[in-house]
Amino acid sequence: MVELTPHGEHSARYTEQVAYTISEAVRVLNYASGEYAEQGLPYPATIDSVIGSLRAAAGGMDQLGRQLVDRLTRMRDDGVLAVRGGEHAGDPAAAVQGANSALARVALAAIDLEKALADAQSQTGAIGMVYTPDDDEDQDG
Repeated sequence: MVELTPHGEHSARYTEQVAYTISEAVRVLNYASGEYAEQGLPYPATIDSVIGSLRAAAGGMDQLGRQLVDRLTRMRDDGVLAVRGGEHAGDPAAAVQGANSALARVALAAIDLEKALADAQSQTGAIGMVYTPDDDEDQDG
């Protein structure tokens, strides 16, 4: 398990592990909301909490996309890139431009995703379960 430390020591390996952890987290959430939904999402408050966390993650993707663009651009400007294959073989400037264009679209999609999750959460925050005295006391979350 990767310890998440935003201000800790960073390396290529650590950064790759954090990105992989995100993809695995989504995979686990897919199971928790599908096959294991009765256990993983027992209450509307749980769903609301998950949506809120996804919203926060989506909100940060815009910044991440822009920072990836900035890093690729600086590497291009420093003359340290080589493109050995693909559509832009031998042309780092064109390859970076193509990647940056795609990453700019990612940043815009992240903004839309964050807004959609905010809209969903504005609805789920008011949803609860019918409570009877025989129910568990922790049914609200």
